[in-house]
Amino acid sequence: MSTFIYTFRFPHHGRYSSYGHLADYLPDETVVDCSLRLPACLPGRVTDFLTLLSRTASERRLWRALRGTTRACVHYLYPENTLLRGPPTDDTIKLVLTCHQPADYLEKMRWQGFSGFFRGLARADAIVVLDQSLIGTYQQLAPQARVVTIPHGVDIDFFSLPPALPEANRILTVGNWLRDYATWAAVVRAVRARRPDIEFTVIASPSTLRVARGHLGAHPSGVTLRSGLSDAQLRDAYRESTVLFLPLLDASANNAILESMACGLPIVATDLPAVRDYVGDAAAALFRNADVPGIAATLTALVDDRTARQTCSDLGRSRAVAMFAWQGIAVSHRQLYSSLVSGTH
Repeated sequence: MSTFIYTFRFPHHGRYSSYGHLADYLPDETVVDCSLRLPACLPGRVTDFLTLLSRTASERRLWRALRGTTRACVHYLYPENTLLRGPPTDDTIKLVLTCHQPADYLEKMRWQGFSGFFRGLARADAIVVLDQSLIGTYQQLAPQARVVTIPHGVDIDFFSLPPALPEANRILTVGNWLRDYATWAAVVRAVRARRPDIEFTVIASPSTLRVARGHLGAHPSGVTLRSGLSDAQLRDAYRESTVLFLPLLDASANNAILESMACGLPIVATDLPAVRDYVGDAAAALFRNADVPGIAATLTALVDDRTARQTCSDLGRSRAVAMFAWQGIAVSHRQLYSSLVSGTH
């Protein structure tokens, strides 16, 4: 049996902060990386056009090379981004798609030119979803496919505990996709008004930082905005912070949550099904985004309660190791590939 992992790397993801890191734990599979690295000075529209051409050509070469192949499996790690033409209708090659987007966002995708992705859903033999709440949605879109939950993983060796629980009053927010920076800004103002000793840090892309700054209306003292960090710098930010504060609009898997758990950073996040799937009883608190006073009070209390933070740290690290280490996630994928090609379930 031959298995081909078709992937690419987001510019803001390093080696360790990426779903593509799964391929590093599947050494017997063939990895096809369609990433295109372009100069940062190019206009966005030029970059998008060249990226589209490159991915289309790469996908065409992949399927051309697989003509006549049997007992093989192709796994698109990011089908929303890389499944452009749609695979051939020939069913001699098994097709696996890992789908990352929550249900509501799929409706937007239908009107935004993702026809290749939806053709892929109609052809797929297996759909991997990253949290339990998505099974029904994708089973409706792909009734012929086996829909299974295999969670996103985290590198528990790289993202690891700090030598000691941090003493700094530093609240960390990380990421771009489906983040609620309007709520973040309102909470920052509420906390800083009461406790100017508590600092906030955001790690995100430059465009997201502009959004966050815009919601604040100013750039007050005690707020640090960071971009372009290496994996090691990102890991150090988790280790040196007191709490992860993650207001979300929606979610499936979330790197910031996994990396925080692995680093023992207590998590305060929006209460969503996917968040509950990943954090479980390790969450310091889950909240409704509209409850700004309540969120501010929760964060302040947690910063002051070292015992509660230590408990959350221990629970989070244990949960990451037991449930989300890439080594175990890779085993589940190998079992899926083998069962598809052999025709077993």
